[in-house]
Amino acid sequence: MRRIASQVRRGRCAMLVAVLVAGMAATAAAAPFVGLYKSDDLDGGVFLTGRWTEGFLTGDPQHADNGLHAASWDAGGLVLGSHWELDGPALDGAVVTDLRDASGDGTVIITRTFDTAGATMTLADGMPWTDPGDGAYTVDLDTYTQVTTELYQGWARVFVRSMQSFTGRFAAYPTHRLTGQANWALVGDGPAAPAGYPVWRPAGVTDGAWGDVGQVRLDITPEPATLALLGPGLAGAMLLRRRHRR
Repeated sequence: MRRIASQVRRGRCAMLVAVLVAGMAATAAAAPFVGLYKSDDLDGGVFLTGRWTEGFLTGDPQHADNGLHAASWDAGGLVLGSHWELDGPALDGAVVTDLRDASGDGTVIITRTFDTAGATMTLADGMPWTDPGDGAYTVDLDTYTQVTTELYQGWARVFVRSMQSFTGRFAAYPTHRLTGQANWALVGDGPAAPAGYPVWRPAGVTDGAWGDVGQVRLDITPEPATLALLGPGLAGAMLLRRRHRR
């Protein structure tokens, strides 16, 4: 009897393990492909660059809660957001470092941090990070920072470019993380962004800035702790199955 009970327990354990493994494999099959993805202005790029806007509350570029909104831009089809969209980061604080000389020549460096509560990045279906039909992925952003360099000559601003850095976790697959960087260039500012740019954030803002997004890098990685729990063999198989196909 003892031997029979032991065999039953082993059978149940084996069945439980099989069910768990099958469940994890099914989840992995729909999770995003692990890999580094780049916009098409970089070597090996696979997705579109884009456009951005920032809404200025009270017309102040450094006002808390100014909102960011960016999306891929298909110039041929005049379509925003067909590959990706970033929406919702709100300015939390800014540190301004003024390096201009007495003649007004030099640079101003602005380091800004953003509140990411409710902020998301959407990665479209049909792109290299997914199998067609898996659907779009929503990434809940955890961090978002921006370092802007303004170049001045005689106190006149002649050039503006900023580097964006952000991290997040896939909403439906919290074991997968996204790390991203992008360069933003200023095109203009004023009371109305031209047609073909994302709408202002927050809603109701009627003044802000807009520009181009380029040199975007998106790195999708699995959570190391998850791989350790799966074990070397299963983790390796999962990574091999879901790794970005070059």
